[in-house]
Amino acid sequence: MPIGVSVDYYVRLEQGRIGAVSEEVLDAVAGALRLTETERAHLLRLAARRRSTPGREHRALIDPGLQRLLDSWPTTPAHILDHRMNVVAANELCIGLFAGAGWDLTGESNGARLVFLDPAAREFYLEWAEKAESIVTYLRLAAGRHPGDTELSALVGELAVASPEFATLWAAHRVAEKGSGTMRVRHPVVGVIALLFHGFPVPGDTDLTLVTFTPATAADEEAIRLLGSWTAPEPSPDKRESTVAEADPAVPRDIG
Repeated sequence: MPIGVSVDYYVRLEQGRIGAVSEEVLDAVAGALRLTETERAHLLRLAARRRSTPGREHRALIDPGLQRLLDSWPTTPAHILDHRMNVVAANELCIGLFAGAGWDLTGESNGARLVFLDPAAREFYLEWAEKAESIVTYLRLAAGRHPGDTELSALVGELAVASPEFATLWAAHRVAEKGSGTMRVRHPVVGVIALLFHGFPVPGDTDLTLVTFTPATAADEEAIRLLGSWTAPEPSPDKRESTVAEADPAVPRDIG
């Protein structure tokens, strides 16, 4: 490897087993390992942190307006993840979409656990390997940002023990932000759907990521609309009676 920099050096730096390192050396390491800008920023954070100072664990609090925003999108499934990939908010379309894998996003759901530990994920995601890699690169980035997060460390340890695929990907030391791309899923109600996904940091809380899933084609949009009609909640009896009264001129109305 160029300038004598090895992957082992990077690993020891990541684990805090190397003393103070100048920014010039870090730049050389980043260049030798051909790191991306995101990976370079991760490397700088690792070198700067003090292992004796634990980080404060972050608990997500969702602005109710964010949930209203998600619910206002008629053909766009969307959810919000924290840095541990816990689902902290989702709209009805997203809940219905992932129900196709047998998952309930209204409870305490963790995207990494579902993808690596539930066999249904390999049937649901047509490109499961790509999805799995993107999750690991994001979690490793989060681990660098939150070195004292015991909940995140426990999650990584659990997945590394339970999933050989996770352990292998984690050992590659790759990091990446939640970006964009295309994913295809197989839903038992509407069939295969192609979706364009985009990850956006939530204003005011960079540890939260809004992920949207936009239908890739007109046919995919029609499938999402069908899914929406299938998952739409039944109106309450009072709501149904009100609708009938408005539609039937023979029903007396109070016009005050």
